[in-house]
This record gives sequence, C-alpha cells and structure tokens, in this order.
Amino acid sequence: MGVLLVLIAGLVGVAAAGTCPPGQYLNEYTVQDYAITPSIPVGGAKYKMLRVPNTNTNPIPSSWFSTGFDDSAWPESVLPFGDNLHTCTSYFANEGVQGTVGTLWPIGGSGTKAVLFVRDTFVLPAAAVAKFGDPKGLRLEYIVDNDLVYVGLNGQSQLAEKKIRDNCSGVTRPDSEMLDLSKLQVGENLLTIHVEDRHVMSYFNYRIIVQVCEDKEVSCEDCSA
Repeated sequence: MGVLLVLIAGLVGVAAAGTCPPGQYLNEYTVQDYAITPSIPVGGAKYKMLRVPNTNTNPIPSSWFSTGFDDSAWPESVLPFGDNLHTCTSYFANEGVQGTVGTLWPIGGSGTKAVLFVRDTFVLPAAAVAKFGDPKGLRLEYIVDNDLVYVGLNGQSQLAEKKIRDNCSGVTRPDSEMLDLSKLQVGENLLTIHVEDRHVMSYFNYRIIVQVCEDKEVSCEDCSA
C-alpha cells in the first residue's frame, strides 16, 4: 500500500532550504503531520515520551537521544502534548492544528520547569523516494509553549542553540528548523526532541516536511506512491 505524502505548499527559493535547477520548483510534502484527530497517531509514527515535572530533582536520562537507547519503559503517546488549560491552538487556527490534547503534559510548579522528552520513529518510504527523487531539504515545523531545547535526527544533534520562545499568544506562526538532510535515511528514522515549559500553560505539536524538486508546482489530493 502506498504511503500518503501530503502536499503543503509549492515554493521557490525557500530560505536555508534546498535549491532546484532552473525550470524546477521546490515543493514541500508532509511526511508526518500535526495531529488532526486526538489519540490517533498519524503517518505510521511511533511516539515514546518521558515527562519530567521538575528538572531540579529529576535528572535528565543519559543518552536518551541515541538510536541505541532503551525506551521500552517510556509510555507510547500521541500528538499534541499539553495541559488542559492551553490556548495555543486559538492562535494557530489557520494552520489546521487541533485544540484537544492527545497526551497530557502537566505544567510544573511555580519556579520549576515541566520537561518533555520525545522519541519519534517515522518513516521515509522508499516508494516515495522512487517517485519524487531524493529529498532536497528536511524541515521540522513546530508549535511549543515555551522552549525548544534539543532536536536530534538518528542520534545527531540538529540545534546549534536552545530556541527561546514566547507564550503562544506572542507568536503568530509556527516556528521552523531546517534539519541535516545527510542524516535522513530511507525507511525508519529517529527524531528526538526535548522541550520545556516555564509554568502556566504547556503545549507541543509538530510536523516533519521534506522538500523535493519537480517540473511544476504540484497540487494534488492523493500524492501517494
């Protein structure tokens, strides 16, 4: 059965992204989307998560981002993560993200941080690569209240520094990070993410996007291989 790749935009000259030969367009396809329906994983993804309510008393697990880390004790989860008081989606209605929390991520107490570690196994289908060619870019698009601390792809760090972010009300669009395309594999890949909340409300949701070169800007409802 073909794996669905959802077209999200037809773009040319995306900053810090892949480039295409003259006459071709850089189109973007969603490999793994924001959660649209609560409690239903999308894109065949397998999410494992660890919630650390207070990093002052609970140490960060060693090598949690490595491909060989044993996450069998981590519970499975679904997007989005958040507390029951969040208002993030009211600011991102045009992005199609949902308001219902899929996995509870409780906030920390006053003066502490609520920390979330995510290990996400996603698939880049060989059939899709055969159809669209080798990807020219890989992008993580995310919404977080508050901070993105670490992103890893197949055990390799992808962030040069921690991304400090305002509450959702202070941001008008999702943030985005280009990832190292050379670390992407055909088949299964491991995305590891560490986010923190600085009290009051928590929320985290994201999608993974590949960029490919094509002869025209593509508009299709079924881009499955």
